[in-house]
Amino acid sequence: MKKWLSISVAVLLIILVGGWAVRHYLDRHDANGVVLVGDKISVQSDIEKQKNNLKSNVMYNVKLVEAEGQKVLVIDKETAKGLVKMALLQKITNSQNGDTAELTSLPEFGDKKGVLFAKTQKDQLPLINGNGMDFQYGGNVIIGPGRSFADMIAVVDSSTFLLLNGKELGLGVLQLKDLNQQFTTREVQTVTVK
Repeated sequence: MKKWLSISVAVLLIILVGGWAVRHYLDRHDANGVVLVGDKISVQSDIEKQKNNLKSNVMYNVKLVEAEGQKVLVIDKETAKGLVKMALLQKITNSQNGDTAELTSLPEFGDKKGVLFAKTQKDQLPLINGNGMDFQYGGNVIIGPGRSFADMIAVVDSSTFLLLNGKELGLGVLQLKDLNQQFTTREVQTVTVK
């Protein structure tokens, strides 16, 4: 009898703690949209399939480049400004518990080629034909609530963006009426779009 009672209490505690954790997550993450990153055709196809479920949508051209063994999502300055305006660029304020704060403006490039968002400070990356580019370190910034698309984000001006050799991708931001949807694009992340 004691063993059965102990097991019942343990199960009840697990259910209560699990329910609290889910509720805590949902309170912090009022998702109303998704960010899709993939080949342009897949992203555009997903946007078309959701046309009756869309509140708003936009698609940006981005590039995925490998540098120093890590994936770098390269976006131009106008794309970055659009992501800032929608409150999608989030600066990690506490990596232990995943706290973030919205990035309200894009850091200035200064005399550098761009801004680099990464977990650790880097001032240079070999992005153009293996040659190093100087960056202004912009902090530990992610798109949405997680680092699911790449290890780093590089923001460059449009002329530098055109020079970069990388896999050309589409980045779609969809604000949806109903989030319970299926997408063909491989990289999908729920977000709160403002």
